[in-house]
Amino acid sequence: MERLYRAGREEIPQEAEHIQTISRDLFDVIDIVNVQSARAGDPAILVDMLTIGGDLYDVLRDAVTSLNNCAAAVIATADDFRRTDEDAASDYDKMSDSLKGSQPLPVSAPPEIKDPEAEGATTVVGGDDGHVPPEEVEVESTPDPTKTPDEDKQDHEDAEAASDYDYQREQRSGR
Repeated sequence: MERLYRAGREEIPQEAEHIQTISRDLFDVIDIVNVQSARAGDPAILVDMLTIGGDLYDVLRDAVTSLNNCAAAVIATADDFRRTDEDAASDYDKMSDSLKGSQPLPVSAPPEIKDPEAEGATTVVGGDDGHVPPEEVEVESTPDPTKTPDEDKQDHEDAEAASDYDYQREQRSGR
């Protein structure tokens, strides 16, 4: 009996909390990579990484919920044994009061994550210090360049020539 109650009230919720912590860290990493990916134009390698990260995050998020359900089921089973079996009831009476307590509060599942492999990104800004409410901010994907390499080369040469001209003019004027 004690092992059932300890598992349901302490051990399983601790594991759920551990997975929740890992998934929240992963959420933060996915958010950062997603924003950087959008700013870089959503290159295929980053989209693939975000797909894997999003899938892993979903598994961890579901694991927290499953562990909460498992803890509740173990406690319900122990309670049923206690009600239907005299030896189990006797063992229960000998247990510490802390294990006889109420149901543990379920560990909250991490928030749902928006589709990280979709074009662009949604990130949350603010809310860290409690003074500024969190706000969702959309980051658009940087479009592919519209200039051809030759057009871009000409713009670069023109800008370089203008800069060189300005430098020579400053030198002549003594600035």
